[in-house]
Amino acid sequence: MLALKSRVYILLFILILTFGCSEKRTIVQDNVTANLNINSVAQSENTDILEGNEKFSAGDFDEAIKLYEKASKENKATAFYNIGVSYYLLNNTPMAELNFREAVNADPDFLEALMNLIAVLAEQGGEKAKEAEKYVEKYINSANHSADAYSGIANVFLSVNDTAKAMYYYKKALEKDAASPMVLENYANLLISIGEYEDGINLLESLPNRNFIIHYNLANAYFATGNKESAYNNAQEALYSDGASETGYDKLAQLFNKLKKYSDEAQTLRILISGNDERDYRVRLIKAYLSLAQNDKAIDEIDLLLTQYPKDEELSLLKYNVMVYVDTAKAGEYIKSLYEDLKTDKVLSYYAKHVCYFNKTQNEIRPYIQTDRNNGWLSLAKTVYALKQGRYNDAANYLKTANRENGHDYFAYNTFLNIKNRDFAKAASFAANLDLLQYDTFWYKLVIAWNLREPQTVLTLGEEYRNSSLISIRPPSFEFNIRPVLHDMSFTYRFDDKSIDTASMLAYPVFMKPDETTQFLITGRSALKERDKNSVTSKLEGIKMNNAAIDDFAAFNFENARQKFEKAAGNLTNNTIVLYNLALTYFNLGENDKAKEIIDKAFVIDKNDGFIHLISGLLNYRKGNYPDAKLNFEQAKLYASKKIGELETPEDEDIMLLYLSVLSGDRPSRRNEAESIYKSNDNGFTVSCALLMDYFDDYDIEKLNELKDSPIFRVSRVRNLLALRHTPIDQFKDIDDADRYYTLAYKFVMLQRGAAKAVIFNKRFAHDKVYLKDMVYVSIYRHDVNSGLKYLQTLSDMDFKYSELYKVSLYYFTWIRDFVNAEASYGSLDRMGYNDQTSFFYMLLYFLVNFNETRLNNYLKLYNDAYSADYRYDIVTAMMNLYTKNVSTFDSIIRRLLSQDPYLFDKMFIEVNFEKF
Repeated sequence: MLALKSRVYILLFILILTFGCSEKRTIVQDNVTANLNINSVAQSENTDILEGNEKFSAGDFDEAIKLYEKASKENKATAFYNIGVSYYLLNNTPMAELNFREAVNADPDFLEALMNLIAVLAEQGGEKAKEAEKYVEKYINSANHSADAYSGIANVFLSVNDTAKAMYYYKKALEKDAASPMVLENYANLLISIGEYEDGINLLESLPNRNFIIHYNLANAYFATGNKESAYNNAQEALYSDGASETGYDKLAQLFNKLKKYSDEAQTLRILISGNDERDYRVRLIKAYLSLAQNDKAIDEIDLLLTQYPKDEELSLLKYNVMVYVDTAKAGEYIKSLYEDLKTDKVLSYYAKHVCYFNKTQNEIRPYIQTDRNNGWLSLAKTVYALKQGRYNDAANYLKTANRENGHDYFAYNTFLNIKNRDFAKAASFAANLDLLQYDTFWYKLVIAWNLREPQTVLTLGEEYRNSSLISIRPPSFEFNIRPVLHDMSFTYRFDDKSIDTASMLAYPVFMKPDETTQFLITGRSALKERDKNSVTSKLEGIKMNNAAIDDFAAFNFENARQKFEKAAGNLTNNTIVLYNLALTYFNLGENDKAKEIIDKAFVIDKNDGFIHLISGLLNYRKGNYPDAKLNFEQAKLYASKKIGELETPEDEDIMLLYLSVLSGDRPSRRNEAESIYKSNDNGFTVSCALLMDYFDDYDIEKLNELKDSPIFRVSRVRNLLALRHTPIDQFKDIDDADRYYTLAYKFVMLQRGAAKAVIFNKRFAHDKVYLKDMVYVSIYRHDVNSGLKYLQTLSDMDFKYSELYKVSLYYFTWIRDFVNAEASYGSLDRMGYNDQTSFFYMLLYFLVNFNETRLNNYLKLYNDAYSADYRYDIVTAMMNLYTKNVSTFDSIIRRLLSQDPYLFDKMFIEVNFEKF
């Protein structure tokens, strides 16, 4: 059987060096030493050497050595040299070194012997490598060497990772012959070895006659650059090219394995086995068959090996691993009988895992693990038993006495525990060492990739699932958790750097000026038009109250403004201006339902009023009804445009209505343009105007700038919020401002920028329902369970009928997995008939986290009917399919969503975990 030198210190293949040889000897060209750092044996007319070379070619190195030793009396240099080569291939480097020294001593001009001595010294490193450098100098100085000789010296230095010296001698080689294919090939290998992949690839691609080595090195380099298609193409070319040694096929099989081309790996291993029936090759072939789901072939190969190695623990456990995929019950019987036969703790750890994974009761293994023995394998058996019982702390303690030498299960159990503890980064570090052929590896990697937001890995695993039969064995039970994301939280006062956020803050109440009829009444000529003095007085009082309310609004005293607008609405019935002002005030108070109720009344009076459409659009947008909001803003814009077109001198409010309706539309924020204007003019109002230049002529812009200092508009506040984009996080400070809208919008931007710790509770709003509701979301985002509960309790004491209380509490209790209180919150919302897109979404989250397939399906349909499917709908659907192990559908949904939005995982709101072991 051919025994091959296995210690090759570089991944690249090095060609045999060809030197000028003496007349008395030549170097035999063979495949045995191809791609190693030494030259092959020398030929001679001596009969013993000739017979020794025949034994050498047949792989019988021990017999070859005996014949070479006979020849050493007459042909010392050649015989010792050949003995050295034979010992090298027998993995006996010290004896190889000794004989190469003898050959050099016998013939100082024997350059091949000197070169091989340099190679074995360099390979051993340390002081030996330093000695090799001295011989290099002697070798170089001994003759006027060819380019190939310099290239060979460079290869030696490359083999010991001395790339600087390797580069030096490659350049010497290139000076000798810049067109030498061998030099160019080896130089390309150097470039690849130091990470200069593109230059190395280009050199190799330029070579006209490509053999096995060139194709392999190209495949390896392409693989390193991530070009798996080119790597595979070249690997296949290598497989059918000349010049392959056993080492070459060995490394090619390893590359096919990395590429997950298991059929090609199996074919390459069969070629290897045909020339060397080595156990390692056969074990790797078995694993390739397993990867191809050719389980019968795998078991046949194992059984053949077991006839050679009966009671071999490793082979027996490999057979168990294959049997699991064929018949888990029979695999269980096999591992049990194997333990009874071998009685080793390693087999016990497999037996315990099988029982805990596949059997309904674990009592049968309890007597075997209740022992005072202490080793890593027994610790794994105790660990899996504790995991199955849900005793995770005990399992973690048992694992402390195991280590990486205990293989896959050591890493698997650590991975599971870290996932349960939601430390996904640490779980990933353990999962990196999992055996890809084990049935639990896929699930660990999928959960970790999802939670670490690695979409490409999730897609790759989905593709693996479609193409592998190894994954469907004993899929785990999942559970889901909410991952708090700002985008999903129903903050009343958002500032997402969208133009509609600016429009929402700049929306203003409209002053009511007495019309001509009212003026006529005031001057005493009312009898011509109106005989009811009380009615006239009421209208005038309504106008006065409306305008007084606007002063309160400008001072951000929204509660006083609300009361006065309510009185104005009572005095001026069916007046859309007052209703708009009142709805806008409720909008600023965060009372969205009340604002909607008032707007609905206004629409009955005048469904074409532009201001009514504006506030309705702002409300619809806040509640997630985006299509309706867009229609509202279009109507407001049309109304304002028509009014402006009809008047020679447009009214200020019509210009502002047009401005706000355009700003509120779906025009995206032109951030770069806005920031450049912001830097040149520190004025948030000017920034907003700049976004809309193509909608307004010079007159309009001038009029807008005249209005920018009006107390009605939050211009300075908008400017401050925009400025937060340029503020370093460590300089963030919370604010205390009477304007609750601005205060909470400011807090939201702080959270958005990552300054969550800087957000403090403002006592000014300690009894403000909307403020408290938003602070619950702040607490959730900061993972502050206790503060969130405190704010919820205060809110409940203040107004237990407040619909937003139950909406936020549903999210909160689902987040902390308190399903009793979450169900109560859901029931309250359902009884109130409260629904908007966000509350519907929270219900979906609740039915997903507290998994209920029937409810989830019903509400998915309701959500789709009301709001149409969006990414949140799709993600929940994907999670439902993952829960029911319909992984193909899960993969299809995620694949489609990522094709539409590559940054989908940045706003992912669901975390995946294991329900139990």
